[in-house]
Amino acid sequence: ERIGIEIIPAVMINETQEEARRRLRSIFVHVNQYAKRLTKGELDLLNEDDGFAIVARSVMVTHRLLKDRTDKTASQLSEKSPAFTTLQTLVMISTDYLKGKQEYSTWSSRMSPIGLSIRPDEAALDQGIADLTHYYDSLAKIPSYADVINGADVANYRSRKEGGKAHLLFLPIGQQALARAIGKLTSATNAIELSVIAEMLRKEDAKGGFNIIDARHPWWGVIYNPIKKNINNKEAAGSLCARLLTHVLGGGTTDTAEREALENEFRGARITDPDNGKARDLQNNEVAVDQVLLPPPWT
Repeated sequence: ERIGIEIIPAVMINETQEEARRRLRSIFVHVNQYAKRLTKGELDLLNEDDGFAIVARSVMVTHRLLKDRTDKTASQLSEKSPAFTTLQTLVMISTDYLKGKQEYSTWSSRMSPIGLSIRPDEAALDQGIADLTHYYDSLAKIPSYADVINGADVANYRSRKEGGKAHLLFLPIGQQALARAIGKLTSATNAIELSVIAEMLRKEDAKGGFNIIDARHPWWGVIYNPIKKNINNKEAAGSLCARLLTHVLGGGTTDTAEREALENEFRGARITDPDNGKARDLQNNEVAVDQVLLPPPWT
């Protein structure tokens, strides 16, 4: 690569010290005012300290589902994008899936509150790469993901137009919500094996259960806004989606207070007529809000 370098003298010929100071200050302000900030994806490409980012980058270029299907700079994907995911999403997935496990509990990331990270040793990084690769190997058994590996059109799985699949797990927010849920379930005291979760996902995908524009599925109203007919990419929507996935994959929510909070948020997301207290249940019927129930656990 070729780069241009401009050497700026501290004091020019026939220039007073005060004039030189004003000139340098002006240049400094101008350069910083118009400099283009790097995107989070570009920062993740350059980050050699964040272990989660290093792991994500490695798996991005080696795994058959991600290789040549990852947008390295974008934060979101358009409906027509041929990319399966983004690097920014992969780093979040790496963080959400690995951070709950004991061996990665000391890792810090650029998302750390103190904003500092220390590069893990190579053995730890190799283990992280192996674990995240195993995560994607398990998900590769999902029919839709297997189709993509075999050459299916990624954009068609994301498309909400007629003939499209409108698939939750082809949206960055859905992919991250799943990683957050699986990370929690596989790191819990009564941990669920990743292979068991992958089998539940496989069965649900085979039934078309990840369609976000069909009100018979729990993602309608949560990730898909039926009024605006767009995707809700807000953190609150991603959090609710992750908790719903934890609920259905984890055998239900047993804590009473936690279940009530989840049910209330779920009901609120599916309201269709706030003035009359109406919402849409999972049978696609308009009912009173308090009649909307959480989806049953998957088996």
